[in-house]
Parts: sequence; structure tokens; C-alpha cells
Amino acid sequence: RVSLMAKLAAGANLHLPSHALRAAASAVPDMPDETLHSLQAAGVHGRERVTRCMLLKGMFDRLSPEAEAPNFYADLARDVSSECAKLCAVADPVLHCQADRWSNGFVYVKFRSDRDCVSAVARMDG
Repeated sequence: RVSLMAKLAAGANLHLPSHALRAAASAVPDMPDETLHSLQAAGVHGRERVTRCMLLKGMFDRLSPEAEAPNFYADLARDVSSECAKLCAVADPVLHCQADRWSNGFVYVKFRSDRDCVSAVARMDG
């Protein structure tokens, strides 16, 4: 489906967001050469590796007074997990979600499949 949408957009001279082009180039291993050439003409070169892990940055300030609360990081991880679940078409797509208390706002999310992760990233970027 991603490949078809990329091909149709390239044929109609429409501009697709870069995340959609990257998803098209990497999600379809047997993509036809003409579609791959149209993606390359649009600025996507090669096939990027798709993963089921996502890193969200700037989600909190570790030096803020709120971050000192005992359940802050667990609550944040639970909130991020539930919001990510709303972005996917399947029930319970998140395997693991963890807020890194020693970072500058990093929250790591691991999805059940790479398709769920790509879907969530695409919806967040849009």
C-alpha cells in the first residue's frame, strides 16, 4: 500500500513527506525498480532500516520539580504508552515504554511490530 501511494504521488508530481518516502523505501523489500527510481528522484536514496523502536526526545525536563515526584517516570511511561496505542490500528501495540531519568527528556518505546512503529511515527510527524 505504501509503495502504491508513493508511485501514485510520484506520477502526479505530488510532494510526500520525507517520513512517508522513507517508509515506502524500507517497508517494501521487493519494491519495483520504477517505484524505487521515483523515490530516489524525490530524494530518498537506498533502503533505510525499519525498526520497531522509537525514541521520543524532549518529553520532560529532569531538573524540574515535577520530575522529583516518586511516580513521575512510571506515570510518564504509562501516558506515552497509552498515547502511542491510540496511534496504531491494533490493540496493545506497545511492548515496552521507559522514560530515561538521567537523560534530557528521552522516552523509549518498543512496539510489537515495525509496522506499528512506522504508523505511529507517521502520525506523529503529520
